[in-house]
Amino acid sequence: MSEPTIHNDAQSANQQIASSTKSLSSQASDAPSQSLSSKPIPSQAPVVSSDAQHILSVSNLAVSFRTTRGLLRAVRGVDFELKRGKTLAIVGESGSGKSATARTIMGLGGPQQQIDSGHIYFHDSQNGSSQPIDLLTLSKKQLISDICGQKIAMIFQDPMSTLNPTMSIGRQIVEAIRKHQRLGRRDSRELGIQLLEEVGIRQAAHTYKQYPHQLSGGMRQRVVIAIALACNPQILICDEPTTALDVTIQARILELIARIQQEKNLSVIYITHDFGVVARVADEVAVMYAGQLVEKGTADDIFYHPVHPYTRALLSCVPDAGIDAHRLYSIPGIPPDLVHPITGDAFAPRNEYALNIDFEQEPPEYRINDTHTVRSWLLHEQAPELDVNPMLTERLRQMQQRAANTTTQAEA
Repeated sequence: MSEPTIHNDAQSANQQIASSTKSLSSQASDAPSQSLSSKPIPSQAPVVSSDAQHILSVSNLAVSFRTTRGLLRAVRGVDFELKRGKTLAIVGESGSGKSATARTIMGLGGPQQQIDSGHIYFHDSQNGSSQPIDLLTLSKKQLISDICGQKIAMIFQDPMSTLNPTMSIGRQIVEAIRKHQRLGRRDSRELGIQLLEEVGIRQAAHTYKQYPHQLSGGMRQRVVIAIALACNPQILICDEPTTALDVTIQARILELIARIQQEKNLSVIYITHDFGVVARVADEVAVMYAGQLVEKGTADDIFYHPVHPYTRALLSCVPDAGIDAHRLYSIPGIPPDLVHPITGDAFAPRNEYALNIDFEQEPPEYRINDTHTVRSWLLHEQAPELDVNPMLTERLRQMQQRAANTTTQAEA
């Protein structure tokens, strides 16, 4: 078969790519290794090793839930790695599979969950073994007694529903401490008050005796963080930890988590839909849509060089007083119903740049550089060059300018 030509016109490229579906698939899967300066090539699934740099490795994770309407495929082939002492933010709309992924790591999927495939490797730095533990092979009892709370802890988005309204704050903290540590009642109480002080609660001894309804939203979230830290976990998963709080309290909670992370050398996963939160906390970012990670990279990769149309659309939706726009951009349509099988690219019906092949075949993962990967047919060598949304172009220009100004001021 002769080599198809590259088209810059979207319509003609659609026709070319649609007519060469089989050819495209073979070219994508058989592409030889190239230098990073050449065209992107499909990346391979991460190789799980005992590399001390990574504390958590998720490989080809697929999770479904049994419902009255059928099997809901919430997570579809997710791969990512969390580095020690770093922060990974998983961002996407509601229903994209972010919380389902986090809860699967914690073993909190519930009775209707089924694991279709994959591995979750935890590299425990405290057991002295170089071999990682596959959390999916552990029994429910092992996971709860040996991992959850003790080595991996989670902060949920609504502290009022997380805390037991019939138990005092102190009793709930002590319960978490004594479940995993052999401490007496007095030592547990002293540690509980110390934890409340560490999360910035004044008059900790008084708060220790209070009940959740007697505290403000910000105070309750601090208590939830204290409970999560009770057993010195290595990984902290924060599932929308600031959603139920007002803006000023949000900033304080984010600063608190960042301070604790630095002091205790924690590895943190943020689950969020808010790119403002991502910009403040993340070292690496994974953008999730319809159960798949469609783009992964460093914070600089995602904010300054976004490639996937969904990532660009999310950034365009963020309000910014520095941009002169008469109307805030919104993503058309709604996310797909994951009870029904997905054909092609799940984002195609909402994607203004969609090619014909997006509706027919799932795109492979293309590697832009060592840190940046994208699932999109727009990176195929036959795909046309497309103009970025003008609003996003201006937004990126201003973000880069602000970053440059900040660097200049810091060096001055």
